[in-house]
Amino acid sequence: MEQKQNLEAQAECVRGEHRRGLLRTLFPELAGRRVGRGSELLLDAAAFGLSLLFARTHLVFGMYPFALAYLAAARTRVAAIFLGALAGASMLEGVGSIFSLATLLLFGLRLIASYPAPRRVILPVTDRLFGEGVVARVLAATLVGGALSAYELAVSGPVAYSLYFAAVAIPSPAILTLLFAQIFESGVSVPALLGRADGGTEGLFGRVRPPLAELSLLALLVSVGYALLPLSFFGLSLSSLFSSAVILFAARRFGAARAGVLGLALGLLGGVTLAPAYAILGLVAGFLFSYGIVYGLLGALVGASAFAGYIEGVSGFLSVAPEGAIAVLFLLPTLNRTAAASDPAARELARRRIAEMTREAALPPSSEEERLTRLGGAFSELSGMFYRLSDSERRPAVAEYFVECQRVCARYCATCSNRVRCWEQGERVAERAVFGLATHLREEGRITSELLPPELRGGCPRIEEILDEIRDECAAMAAKRYRGDRNEFLSFDYAMLAKLLSDAAAADREESTEDGEGCRRLASVLDPEMGEVELAVFGTRRKRVAVGAPAPALLEGKVLRLHELSEGALGCALSQPVLTEREGAATLSMQGIRRFSVASASSSVPVAGSGDRLRLFETEDDFFYAVLSDGMGSGEEAAATAEVSVEFLETMLKAGTGRRTALRMLNNLVRTRRTECSATVDILVFDLLYGHAAFLKSGAASSYIKRGEEILRVRSRSMPLGLRKTPDAERIHVELYPEDVVVMLSDGIVSEEDDPAWLLTLLSRESADDLPALAERIVAEAVSHIPEPRDDITVALVRPELLRA
Repeated sequence: MEQKQNLEAQAECVRGEHRRGLLRTLFPELAGRRVGRGSELLLDAAAFGLSLLFARTHLVFGMYPFALAYLAAARTRVAAIFLGALAGASMLEGVGSIFSLATLLLFGLRLIASYPAPRRVILPVTDRLFGEGVVARVLAATLVGGALSAYELAVSGPVAYSLYFAAVAIPSPAILTLLFAQIFESGVSVPALLGRADGGTEGLFGRVRPPLAELSLLALLVSVGYALLPLSFFGLSLSSLFSSAVILFAARRFGAARAGVLGLALGLLGGVTLAPAYAILGLVAGFLFSYGIVYGLLGALVGASAFAGYIEGVSGFLSVAPEGAIAVLFLLPTLNRTAAASDPAARELARRRIAEMTREAALPPSSEEERLTRLGGAFSELSGMFYRLSDSERRPAVAEYFVECQRVCARYCATCSNRVRCWEQGERVAERAVFGLATHLREEGRITSELLPPELRGGCPRIEEILDEIRDECAAMAAKRYRGDRNEFLSFDYAMLAKLLSDAAAADREESTEDGEGCRRLASVLDPEMGEVELAVFGTRRKRVAVGAPAPALLEGKVLRLHELSEGALGCALSQPVLTEREGAATLSMQGIRRFSVASASSSVPVAGSGDRLRLFETEDDFFYAVLSDGMGSGEEAAATAEVSVEFLETMLKAGTGRRTALRMLNNLVRTRRTECSATVDILVFDLLYGHAAFLKSGAASSYIKRGEEILRVRSRSMPLGLRKTPDAERIHVELYPEDVVVMLSDGIVSEEDDPAWLLTLLSRESADDLPALAERIVAEAVSHIPEPRDDITVALVRPELLRA
């Protein structure tokens, strides 16, 4: 008994669900969300009105098949169509009752054929109401037409009129249903037809082949135009007005060819002679729309009216021009927002144009010139540093500089057409300028183009190249004077120069390389409702992202969502999107930005005769560096070596030089100094984009990472710079989290072997909220535990912090 009750309850639940499904299918706008309900009701009203119009449209021999075919073909808004057909049929005089019954019969057949049921014996299973196949719908329309024929033959007998009616009633609903059904079967939406959701026809009609769907849409539009033929408004033909508006819209949306065919088909409704006028309306508009909406509308109206006037005189002109003019006025403000989809070739060209715009938006600006300029500036600064290392008495004489400058100029001026004017005629401007450069090189150690007279600055096309080579050659001469014949001096090590340029080129390639994998990851997470967009991702480390679309409306309102998806797919922080519009298309561009910042503090106690040097700085490449160097030995030479090391590394790293290349160059520089003095180098590098961190240690003391109360040690057994021909630098990758504190120490605090117990205790117990206070505390404790320090005591604290969005 209980089992039977359970079965009955389950059956009642299923029946209730079916009833709710029936209501949701018949009236989706009442069962769905409130958002968009107004537009749904508006579309229902349009379907009701069209069905009402079709129900009152006569074909031949007393047959009204259009509303029946419309009701049979539709898969959505069937309730509205049914009510409109029933209302229209009831208004027919004499035959209203029979066509009302036919409408009821057709609606009932569709309900029976499509009602969801787990098992069927005859009819195929459907997943929803009115979801039956095209064959079932055509068969339902045929049965209703047959029922109408049988009724007419039964009432009037087999007379000629009844036979004619039967010959029309049986096939016409079936044929029209078959024609109408393809457009409903495709699932195309009104926004898609209007160009708000898709720019082409391949994706517009779903699984239905475009030719079939277009033929179905043509049949529906011609049927509407035919239904409007008897109606007029203040003497204006509603059919002609509808035809003109639809043709002009099709010209904008689907191009000249389709608009011409549509114009010819709709024009036949008004007569064979005027049909070419409507074809001209579509063709001319489609061709001229590429020059502007106004040109297309006015040109099409003039062409169609002129042809009609030529064929039928004033009456022909008046049959086309007034309705066409009203259609032009109606469409003028709306066609600008209609996406054009002329033909596959045009769409492919548009897609390629948008893809190119997207790539351009994602490509980084050429940074080679900027990077090489930074390198040139770095060499200029280092050149000054090299000169400061030598005494004034060791510098070459003015005459030596003059000879070197003349030798450089001779290589460039020998083939120059202005050589005689500059060097031999008049005041011999070039010779006086070279002497001035030599004097300035002797006194100041550097030269600029501002030292030259205006006629040379503006008249010599290669003056900057000449000055660059003079700087290099004179620096080489001074270095030889200072170091004799030691050819390993840094600034003229051509292998290092080649490596510098190679590093610059590699950095440029890294920024301008397309990230195919990142692009695929981003494409895989994009929301389907965003439609077809073009994507471009460039950069190995610093990402540049662009999203392109054929119209700004496709990206507007999705900016924040695209920004969120791009950051998640690429795993980096991106700048706020910038939406730009060009030639009707739109691109949304973003680039990688810093996700982290760094808080730092330092403290030191100098000891006479020794030298620690510390530099904390950020680079334009979004790296943070902490560089700590200690000159081995004592006295001014040790301090000078440490100072040179940190200044050199800061200059080169800010210029974009690779870290290993900078260390090799510094190693050579330390080795070629006048006194035998090495230097330890401790470098912390922190990536401000991704949070990656690493140490580069050459003979440096251990460093520590304070993670709450846990203390981690970073140790290296490498040798200081300057002791070997190649630097002995160990790279140690570390994982840093926000709020970790890196503690970098000079060897005046930490010995090579042991961890000071007092230091570990202090780091584990002390709070790191106030970094300057913690740095002072560490130094004070170090002084108290090392009564007679023999080396400088230096501490640097670095804490990465996550930037807030």
